[in-house]
Amino acid sequence: MDKKLHLAAVLLTASCLILGSCGQQRQDESWPEGSAAASVPAGQSSGKAGGSPAAGAADVRKEPIPAVPADAGAGNAASRGRLTGMQWLDGDHGYAWERTGDKFYRTDNGGEDWQDAAPPAASAFPGGLDAGKAVYFFDAMHGWICMAPDQGPTLVFRTDDGGRTWKESRLPVRTEPTGMQFVTPSQGWLMTSADAAMGSTEKTLYVTADGGLSWKPSAGSSYAGEAKGMLPEREAVTGMHFTDASNGWLAFGSHDPAPVLYRTKDGGKAWSKVRIEPASDVRYGAGGPEFPGGQAQFGFALVYLNEGADRRRLDAYVTNDGGNHWSFQPWNLERAAAFADARHGWGWRNGGLVATADGGSSWREIPAGPALRELLRRFPVPIIMQFTGAGDGWLLLGKNGEEETALLRTKDGGATWTAAS
Repeated sequence: MDKKLHLAAVLLTASCLILGSCGQQRQDESWPEGSAAASVPAGQSSGKAGGSPAAGAADVRKEPIPAVPADAGAGNAASRGRLTGMQWLDGDHGYAWERTGDKFYRTDNGGEDWQDAAPPAASAFPGGLDAGKAVYFFDAMHGWICMAPDQGPTLVFRTDDGGRTWKESRLPVRTEPTGMQFVTPSQGWLMTSADAAMGSTEKTLYVTADGGLSWKPSAGSSYAGEAKGMLPEREAVTGMHFTDASNGWLAFGSHDPAPVLYRTKDGGKAWSKVRIEPASDVRYGAGGPEFPGGQAQFGFALVYLNEGADRRRLDAYVTNDGGNHWSFQPWNLERAAAFADARHGWGWRNGGLVATADGGSSWREIPAGPALRELLRRFPVPIIMQFTGAGDGWLLLGKNGEEETALLRTKDGGATWTAAS
């Protein structure tokens, strides 16, 4: 399968401070040194949907991102604004953004320099950007941003030169994006939803075969969706993933004791519910599924168990045969996991970083140095974590209810971290 899956994510990086002690323990032999080649993820009518797209493409502004002065001290890893998303494609190329669509940046050198890469009309859209929902990049050059205005049809901006120029297409109606993914620069899907009635969400899956120039409805929702090969209308979409042009997955939020997954084998035209045997305790779906690293056999769907006020434990249902069979696996994490491939993953437990080298069967603690511990004290909320290989990773930290964020990078699988500002 010739594709790169990238889960989405944030940037703003200029290295300045090594976090973690110099005397880190020796890495396990199963962890390759440096960056690996694997990449990470982190949604018919005739004619073109919404008519002809805009023909022109405006140049993007070239002002660099405002940086925080690089004085000594861990506190200077904070950015001036609240970064809310990022997507890294490899060790050099990445994109990051704030909640508003006109704060969107790119880097070609691992975050040493940043350029404005926002679509020219982005400032007119008040809605937020979410990785995998409203933003998706297939590679460093090809990307899409979907935005819903207050009035009028939903717009999809596309670039084939890394955000230097953008072109626009539109859906026939205003609807909210809930998932977006491409498996080639041409083939992609956009899941949307709109409130149809109390307790339900009307859903439409759009498909494109020309890189987003035109979009056609491929599937919709119904109260009797499963019997008709359609999608359920009562539950909200919490995740979408395609492993190739034919096979795809949708996750739905529900009160079922196991993940609610629907699967397609024909590119999104017909969907069927996946039968999953629930674990002994009731756990609720938390998104996914994900098939990390561009492979289609190992995948996981996160579930959570309420353990009291403001505390949830994350576990997973795992497949090793492309989704034909799923089994429960206790991960006991506090935050969503980030996998680089079928073996190497990272998560949070007891306020610290843990890692697996066997697909989640076992997890080991990664000790934090004093500087990282200080940053975690000041920025205790892990917002996004992403790895593009068994060595290269990024971590965005934040504060509850505050605007400051801190971006960190590792090149050794989390043993040491570099502050980025």
